[in-house]
Amino acid sequence: MKKFDYSEDFLAQVKILFDKGFGERRIGKILNINRGIARISIEKLNLTSKDRTPIKGKDKMDVSNGKLCTGPCKQVLSIENFKIVKYKNRSDGYCPKCIKCQKEYHRIKHSSEHAKNKRKEYRKNNREKLNKIAKDNLNNNPILKLRNNVRNAILKQLFKSGVSKNNASCVEYLPFKIEELKNHLEKLFSHPDNLDMNGKIWMNWENHGAYKKPDWDDQDSTTWVWQIDHIIPHSEFLYLSMDCDEFRKCWDLSNLRPLCAKKNQTEGGKKIRHKKI
Repeated sequence: MKKFDYSEDFLAQVKILFDKGFGERRIGKILNINRGIARISIEKLNLTSKDRTPIKGKDKMDVSNGKLCTGPCKQVLSIENFKIVKYKNRSDGYCPKCIKCQKEYHRIKHSSEHAKNKRKEYRKNNREKLNKIAKDNLNNNPILKLRNNVRNAILKQLFKSGVSKNNASCVEYLPFKIEELKNHLEKLFSHPDNLDMNGKIWMNWENHGAYKKPDWDDQDSTTWVWQIDHIIPHSEFLYLSMDCDEFRKCWDLSNLRPLCAKKNQTEGGKKIRHKKI
């Protein structure tokens, strides 16, 4: 076994930390050595616990001249480079690692194979809980729901054409932002063709969904739902990628509108209700 080198430079570092109030355990952690080597180093310097002023309380450690990072950089940095923490055992009230080292630590920690396996196991054991959270988020967030519906429609059309999106983001190729689509559809909620039998607005973001025949009552607008409709049918646009004129024409705002889900489902296949608003 290789003998540890207690060099003068190494012992000088130990002396500096000891004078600052650190004990053998903290010195070992900061210098990345085991506690035994730290204890022997202190003995070689003829230092005892009487020579050290233990740090007690946040205000006892002076960090005005900087703080030693315990991370890989091992540098003395200004206190602005450290995050404030509320742990009771932190003598100075700051994270032991600088912000840069802390970010790198978490990056490695969460990208490790062990972390990936833990996340995979958690998803497997909590599938119902996670699915419920995802469903609630989808139902309570119109922007998220719109994004999801548009993406699924695009993927379905690309799949029919025998191509994929090649890991590209569908939203980035749309000729509008999802927020713009939301505002466009909201304006059309009050269009005469979208009013109920009493001439009132019935469309809202809570009844945006799929048509279910058992739940539908033609005489009760509270059972109605609506969907996004292409005025010129989606099926008439043959696009093999999202970066082409056919795709942009298909998904132009002027070609999109909110439509009664029953009408969209029952008449859509016959293409008898495609007239521009």
